[in-house]
Amino acid sequence: MTMITNKPNNMTMNQDAFLKKHPIIGKLKEQNSQECRYYEKKYPEEGQYVMFVACKINEHGILGKLPEFNNIEALISKTEVSSGRTNSYYKFFKPGKYQTCLVLKVDEEKGYIDLSRKRAKNPVQLEVFYTFFRKSQIVDLIIKRVAKQANKPLKTLYKQIVWPLYRSFIHPFDVFRKFLSDPGILDDCNLGGIKKILEKAIKWKMPLKLIKVEAVFEMTCFNYDGIEAIKKSLAVAEEMGSKEHPVEVFFVSSPVFRVCTTTFDHEYGLKILKQACNQMAQKIKQYGGNLQITRHPYVILDPKYNFEKHK
Repeated sequence: MTMITNKPNNMTMNQDAFLKKHPIIGKLKEQNSQECRYYEKKYPEEGQYVMFVACKINEHGILGKLPEFNNIEALISKTEVSSGRTNSYYKFFKPGKYQTCLVLKVDEEKGYIDLSRKRAKNPVQLEVFYTFFRKSQIVDLIIKRVAKQANKPLKTLYKQIVWPLYRSFIHPFDVFRKFLSDPGILDDCNLGGIKKILEKAIKWKMPLKLIKVEAVFEMTCFNYDGIEAIKKSLAVAEEMGSKEHPVEVFFVSSPVFRVCTTTFDHEYGLKILKQACNQMAQKIKQYGGNLQITRHPYVILDPKYNFEKHK
């Protein structure tokens, strides 16, 4: 009688090594490391607007996912779809289509989230939310690009950069836009070697045009060394500029001067020119002179911008 022995399976013995080398499993692991929710909180709050993507319709309602919260599942009851009668729910929810909904109930222990489409009616709140969501999408694309190029997990970058910015500012999108003209705004994030990668990613997704900002003023000094005093005062403004965004002063006609700068962020340009005018005024007063602004800092070639309110 021959005994049948089960030989050890090589795949069973080297299962871990096999899975690591498997191309599909490797892609799945890489994909999971590049997924993360937009916000620090794992679940939305009741009464909050969220973006909903429908997946399927069953007897309980419309089941879908929330892209802002790493595609966690949520349910819309059929009674919360529309205030009127409907014969088909497919005309409201198409696969892959984004739909703004209101959060009715959140059970964090069970992971249940109930939404309502018919109660998301306020047009002002809907517009604000949609703008906020679009900004979050752009920030997510930027961080994903940085994570891929820097070979870092997406969640690590969210913890390091994005989530702290949500706590300190209204939205990281606005901070990223200012980062191009003021790199020091992200010093608290300790970017280190990924700073240049982040800058390139922001320029890739948020291309900005250089904006010219200028101001016109009159400077006089009738003392013995009045000319030298004016030169020293004008030099104060030029010293406030940077290599990327220099501040330049031009002579128009005595005693009129023009100070200007180019930047990606008009708010930064207005701020730096206001500071330059104040510094020049303080400097010329030390020599017994005077500075009078005839045209406050304004954006050139922007007819929609009202510089009068920034006086």
